[in-house]
Amino acid sequence: MSVGPRLVSCRRKRLPLADHHPSTGLRGNAAMKFALRKRLLFLTALAVLPAFVIVVFNHVSSRSLRSAEVDTYTLRMTDVVLNEVVRGLTAAATMMIAMGRSAIVEGEDAAACEEYTSSIQRDLVTITDIAVADADGVLFCHTGISERASLQQAVEDLVTSGKPSLVVGSYTQTPAGAVLPIGMAQTDREGAVQGYIQLFVNMSELVRLVTAATSNLQNSRTVVTDQNGTVLLSLPEDIAKAGEPAPEYLTNLLEADGPGTIRIASPEGSRRIVGYRPATESVPIGTVVSLPEGPMMAPIDAAGLANSLIAIAGAGLAFLLAWLGGARFVARPIEVLEAVVAARRTGDRSVRSGLVADGSEFGTLGVSIDSLFDELDQRDELQRHTAEQRDLFAREVQHRVKNLLAIIQIVARQTLARPGASPEVKVFENRIRAIMQANAGLLADSEYSGTLADLVEGAVTPFVGTERHRVSSSGPAIRVHAKPGAALAMALHELATNALKYGALSVQSGHVAISWRVDGELFELRWVEQGGPPASTPDRSGFGNVLISRVLQAETSGTVSTEYAQAGFSFLLTAPLEKIGLLPAAAKEPDVA
Repeated sequence: MSVGPRLVSCRRKRLPLADHHPSTGLRGNAAMKFALRKRLLFLTALAVLPAFVIVVFNHVSSRSLRSAEVDTYTLRMTDVVLNEVVRGLTAAATMMIAMGRSAIVEGEDAAACEEYTSSIQRDLVTITDIAVADADGVLFCHTGISERASLQQAVEDLVTSGKPSLVVGSYTQTPAGAVLPIGMAQTDREGAVQGYIQLFVNMSELVRLVTAATSNLQNSRTVVTDQNGTVLLSLPEDIAKAGEPAPEYLTNLLEADGPGTIRIASPEGSRRIVGYRPATESVPIGTVVSLPEGPMMAPIDAAGLANSLIAIAGAGLAFLLAWLGGARFVARPIEVLEAVVAARRTGDRSVRSGLVADGSEFGTLGVSIDSLFDELDQRDELQRHTAEQRDLFAREVQHRVKNLLAIIQIVARQTLARPGASPEVKVFENRIRAIMQANAGLLADSEYSGTLADLVEGAVTPFVGTERHRVSSSGPAIRVHAKPGAALAMALHELATNALKYGALSVQSGHVAISWRVDGELFELRWVEQGGPPASTPDRSGFGNVLISRVLQAETSGTVSTEYAQAGFSFLLTAPLEKIGLLPAAAKEPDVA
């Protein structure tokens, strides 16, 4: 008898749109069109959303990078200003070192010393006063316009500091204007102090150097202070007055632990980026440089605004095209396809869309739907034949598996059977026999696969052989349905395999306890391993986990939970009893351990 496919022929009928909407038809249904347009607008919004996200992200990222660059630049300018001040003092310091090695100064000849220092003072107009003192700090010569008492006090401060290196003093007002004292102790080769040299450096030279260094910074503000926070110079001059304490909003910055940048509001209310470098013991000069935040960030903000306007214009155009073109090129074909599908759901197997493959997506979709309906009609006819063939193949596989297992047992018996065979041979033969019994139960064409106790016994025996005491099982007598019984057998087989490879059955001290119980309409089965290696969660889920978590849960309509504990692996299946099998009137089956 032929079991091939029999094609079902049908006469195609194109469904009029008015048949689906008898009142006005889909053409006049404005509410449907409006809803579809809103969907298209929503999809358009989703399409253009990444563009806005990119624009915002680029702007935020660019602004952040620009801000970091401005901070770095502002902090670097504090170094530039400080270097210019130090450069102005370096010439005077170099001259002091040369003077200390002069025989005229070392000889403490007051007249010769004053003539020598006067010539130096005439050549270096930035130095207003020069004073030389002996080892006790007493002046024996000086040149300049400041009073001797003022110079003597500066030398005494130098002696009090006790520093052998260059010492920079604080802001000092002299008849020649504001000066910055610098001094140095003169020592011999053994480090003993032989005398002191004190200079007053005119601040005008330092102002000139700093002005030249910051001339390219528009709207910048620069303040230089001494170690006491007194202003040495400021650019522009109206920011802070020389000789007075630094403005209050800069005091905290000049007393900070280290250099940095900050954004603050200036006294007049504008936002400024302020770089600061407090005075240190080695360089007792504090510098503050501030730049206006607006002009520094203006290029980035302008680019962000332009990109935003372009994105908004593009989004508006996209929404307009979606609104106008959606009704003509999307809504109408969708209405046709919707009507065809709705008619098919009502049972009309002859309805077809009537669309042709004209190169458009909807034409292709319509042809595909029509072809699908043809295939569905054919599959309905083929389904009966497929079921018959599936049953035939299942019986054939069952027969072949039984024969194969029988052949394996015969080959094993003939190969291994000999006088004085070792216990391992018996174990091997018993395991082969257990596998045959387990598979015979699984392949049996019956509504039930036997009792749960027999199923457990057949599933685990191949893995323990004669060491059956290593697996204990207990629970009530339950007749297991065939399908969930097969799933349970496969799951127990997988659990036993894993226990033999990695778990309790991999060591001689290991033990597995299998128990099940019924609580009302709920069935529970537990697998608990003890005495084996500590269990650990696997890095990935293998086929065995898929078998247990998906197939078993699907066949039993239950839930599976596993626990990888230090004491060993455990497994719990919870499912409705009616999905597992029947509980006989007998109370409980004795322990089969």
